[in-house]
Amino acid sequence: MDQKVLCRFIQEGYFERHLNKMRNIYRKKREALVGEILRLNNRRIEIIGADAGLHILLKINNGMNEEQLVSSALKTGIRVYGLSRYYLEDCDTSRPIVLLGYAALTEDKIKKAIRILDKVWF
Repeated sequence: MDQKVLCRFIQEGYFERHLNKMRNIYRKKREALVGEILRLNNRRIEIIGADAGLHILLKINNGMNEEQLVSSALKTGIRVYGLSRYYLEDCDTSRPIVLLGYAALTEDKIKKAIRILDKVWF
């Protein structure tokens, strides 16, 4: 039964419409995130991978290490993740890179979070 429902869902174009809707939603969220970061005009932030996935990477050059960036953000209620947690082997965290996911946030929450991180990190 499930397969028949899925088959009909795909054949009648519902799946394609759903994908298009979700692409637009996530594109707007990504644009809000990247736009807010660029609006800061902070040369100590480098955005990496803004056109891939539902997250971005930020290379932060403010004198803090990865652990300090993650913990200071968490103290404000914002979860960011150090890239080193995704490495199989030890890596150099002296030039910290953090991962920010945005899929579950509204555009307003994204903008607010970036403003908070700007205050905490700089």
